[in-house]
Amino acid sequence: MKPRLALLWFFSLLFLIVAGSQLSAAGTAHEASIPPVPLPFWRSETAAPGVTLTGQGVPSMALDPDGRPHLVYGGNRLFHAWRDGAAWQIETVDAGAVLAGPAIAIDDAGVITIVAYTAASSQRQELAVYSRAPGGAWQTARISVPWIAEYPVLALALDNDGRPHVVTTGSIADQTPLLIYAHTSAQGWVSEMLELERYAIGELSLALDSHDQPVILYEIDDEIDDGLGLGKILHLARRGADGWTDETIAHAEFITGKSLALDATDRAHVVYNDLYARRLIYLRQISTGWQTLTESGDSYTLSLALDATGRPHVAFTNGDEDIVYAVLGDEGWERTRIPMVGHGGGHNTLLLDETGVAHISTMQIKQNLYYATNRGGAWSAMPVAGEDIVGEKHALALDAENRPYLLYYHPSAGQLRWAAKEGDTWLTSAVADVGDSPPNSLELAVAIGLDGVAQIAYVTGVANQLVFGTRQGNGWSLAPVTTAGRNLALAVGQDNRPQLILIQDNRLAYWTREAGTWQREWISPTGVAVYNAYLALDGDNRPHVVYTSDDGVLLAVRQGEDDWQAETLPVESVIGMALGPNGALYLLRFTSRTESIRPPITYYTLWLSERVAGGWAHHALYENTFFVWEDTLYDSRLRVDADGTLQVVTPNPSDGLSYYRREPDGQWLGEDITGVSSSLDLAVGSDGQPRVSRHMMPDLRLYTREILWLEHHALLPVVPR
Repeated sequence: MKPRLALLWFFSLLFLIVAGSQLSAAGTAHEASIPPVPLPFWRSETAAPGVTLTGQGVPSMALDPDGRPHLVYGGNRLFHAWRDGAAWQIETVDAGAVLAGPAIAIDDAGVITIVAYTAASSQRQELAVYSRAPGGAWQTARISVPWIAEYPVLALALDNDGRPHVVTTGSIADQTPLLIYAHTSAQGWVSEMLELERYAIGELSLALDSHDQPVILYEIDDEIDDGLGLGKILHLARRGADGWTDETIAHAEFITGKSLALDATDRAHVVYNDLYARRLIYLRQISTGWQTLTESGDSYTLSLALDATGRPHVAFTNGDEDIVYAVLGDEGWERTRIPMVGHGGGHNTLLLDETGVAHISTMQIKQNLYYATNRGGAWSAMPVAGEDIVGEKHALALDAENRPYLLYYHPSAGQLRWAAKEGDTWLTSAVADVGDSPPNSLELAVAIGLDGVAQIAYVTGVANQLVFGTRQGNGWSLAPVTTAGRNLALAVGQDNRPQLILIQDNRLAYWTREAGTWQREWISPTGVAVYNAYLALDGDNRPHVVYTSDDGVLLAVRQGEDDWQAETLPVESVIGMALGPNGALYLLRFTSRTESIRPPITYYTLWLSERVAGGWAHHALYENTFFVWEDTLYDSRLRVDADGTLQVVTPNPSDGLSYYRREPDGQWLGEDITGVSSSLDLAVGSDGQPRVSRHMMPDLRLYTREILWLEHHALLPVVPR
């Protein structure tokens, strides 16, 4: 594999460091003559946020003093939702990513406590705790925890004074597995470690007894064949006046759900499922040990609550993905299948309020979060939040002041939306309703003319239309141009006139507006299939189109109305095109070659090709053997600014982005933009710096490259003699 171009920048910087290290006291006199060192970095911001549903802690729902449900969820952010009258209110508690949890509890005074393991807290080996009193603002605290697991599980409970207690998983340096128990004290948060035989797996359940002592239900792998076979072991750990006790209470071949509750006498009640035996098992602690009740049937992700009489109530997901509510009566479990608006989920929480009304939250990961209750007698269920993907289809443009604008698709709303940055804030608004558009039927393009007017074009297969629009004040003027096609591209020249290309019925068409009327010209001949095409305008507003067809790769330049001059180019697999100063033509393309070794290896190479005097010059930017990379290369973007600086952004095989830049003096550099993304766009400002928009599940984000100028002494300390 060829060395990454990023090394060029690194070695240049290394040269400066080494050279600077030779400075002496005499060199100190030359400090003013040593230029600052440029350090490029990428600044990231969220233009339009979405929602990711991932795992939750225990419990993921709480009831406030008025009996209203509050839920916490989210992966890309920490969200808090509560039922206010007939509607759900949703707020963002933390804009950072949540790696584990979250869990929520509310005390009798209405103080909300949320605990989560976030991307920020993972950097510092701590848990984040958020609290808010009624009418107040969110306050954040940190629990320092030793050796927390990379993706811990979290459980939360409040004591009789409303103080939070937390249990999570971790390990010490020698890989000894731990349960980490933390609680508040007069000195703040304190924690203690409980060493385990093996790592705790699955969810944890935490309950506090009448003396505010913790009881923890956890599960480990059984690695010793004791006649019952290998499987899973349930443990119950209690802390008392003499320290911790740990009891094995059950063995099963495989467990996918367990839950713990304590009754008024501090005796434990446990439910769990034995997956392969298709059994739900209820354990009740009695004076002589444990009493067991077994019920046949599939049950997943169980949640247990005890009513005022100590009778167990269980919510679980059955084999048909229904939510089942079961109450233990004199004749066994009395089951009710709850009519859901969606399927039951992999995370269930059951709570009983003071009147005995049941509240259930259930989340189908990557789909929807639901709430169900039997308040009023009959069961009702409603959605709270859903997996919300924003901006997988989008387009980026900059105005003359380098302000970014994004046209993007919001699937859950069935809308095209507009995102504009005002100061430090992104403002979004609706552009058009396009319904549930399949991703392959929707294409977007945006450009800002010299007059500052935003112009957009989009293709939607649902309406079978190409639509063009301009932004008028705070609204849009939209009108259909023609029937739908594919490979949409839009360019706006110095005359502010829109020019479009579109493949319709496998033939390439050019559209432009003259005196308010749209006119079409065919670029490619009849009977020749066109596969992809790229559009750019020269300094005279003439369109140059590079397209791939059955006849090869062609460059077509418009000479006048219905007059296109075409030539065949000596390249293939074109994935981008740009025009530089004086109409210089640049192409982004890739090739593949297979070497006949055992096993054969295919190399994929990304090239920048440019037309020079006497022929073509080709520059290899990247080479890799990862064949899946070929499918993502078509998302690459190529731009050339007024100074002739070439800039390329392309997906790389490690799921991030690679940025390549060639300065006018011919020097190349390469940088990586980390983070998994699926689609992207590139715009270059008047400052010569790129802006990269990218869809990072589930958000639409903007990355801006900036230069930090480091004084030489920041890198190269000088010691006088």
